[in-house]
Amino acid sequence: MSLLTRDRCESEEEFEAYGGAFRVTPSGMHEMNANLTIANLDFGDFADAARNDPEGVFHGFTG
Repeated sequence: MSLLTRDRCESEEEFEAYGGAFRVTPSGMHEMNANLTIANLDFGDFADAARNDPEGVFHGFTG
C-alpha cells in the first residue's frame, strides 16, 4: 500500500515517517478494511505496525 509520494511531502522527515509503502497479508487486509471503514485507525497506524516486521509486512494486530 502506498501512502504518500516523495513529491507530496514537505520534507524528507515527513516522507520517512508517512511515505513509502508496505505490504499486507490477506488476513491483514481484512483487518485494515474494517478499521479504515469505521475510522478507528488510519494508514499510518498500519504502516507503523508494518515497520515493526523485519520484512515490512502488516500481518494484523492479533496474530
